[in-house]
Amino acid sequence: FTLSGAGLQVAVPVVTDHLVFKAGFNYLAFPYNTGTNISTGDLPKTVSNANSKIAEANQKLAPYGERIQTTLSSNFASSYNMDIAAKANLSNIKALFEFYPSAKSSFHITAGVYAGLSENLVDITLSLDNRFWSEVDRLNADVNSLRSEVDALKSKYSEEVGNVEIPEVPSELKISMSDKTYSVRKGGNLDAGVKTLQVRPYLGLGFGRSVPDGHFGFQVDLGAWYHGTPQLTSPNQTSYDSSAPKAKFNLDVIEKVPVYPVLSLQLFYRIF
Repeated sequence: FTLSGAGLQVAVPVVTDHLVFKAGFNYLAFPYNTGTNISTGDLPKTVSNANSKIAEANQKLAPYGERIQTTLSSNFASSYNMDIAAKANLSNIKALFEFYPSAKSSFHITAGVYAGLSENLVDITLSLDNRFWSEVDRLNADVNSLRSEVDALKSKYSEEVGNVEIPEVPSELKISMSDKTYSVRKGGNLDAGVKTLQVRPYLGLGFGRSVPDGHFGFQVDLGAWYHGTPQLTSPNQTSYDSSAPKAKFNLDVIEKVPVYPVLSLQLFYRIF
């Protein structure tokens, strides 16, 4: 058992009592679910400004017995929930050498490589509350009605209705995370991954022999693999937008730590 999962391995002596080669695999993939709140940005303000212009236009149209019937709903929440599902992919295969400085001691130095079975060390999926897109759909219907009314009145009352602003309805929501911006479209998710080196050099120290004198042996190792500087990648990434709301999902620790500690507890059985 290790902090990189449970697994199996074989050990073969290369130099009796001094050098052993080990190969095996470990499996571990664990989920982490959390959530964050995403601001709707300037939508409520945009809708409020448009309604103010409509009210001004209706005051000017009143002497003519005309008015714009449509008003835009401003029932947008100040923020919406976003579910975050992350999964750590720590399954790997490994090839290691153990060096025993003394033939009489079980103390050893372990060096070799771990090779990750997944391209991403962590997979991340962010899902936006469907209420946001429902309210966007409602706003889009209102905007279409407003546009029709304004277009019909402009031919007769261009001065009175000319300053009514038709707001833009978003077809996507931009979100910033770790100094990068991502776009999420209706019905879609934000998919991202923390990418590291798949082949990871390992160095550790331990006690116990992987090729015991008897049939059974126990070994403990403590070390770390090096996976380089992690990078957050996503097909949803777009040009950086400083005004985009930020997802409160802190990746700073992951992105700043280039190594992963491994505590290994192993039980061996000698076949021959």
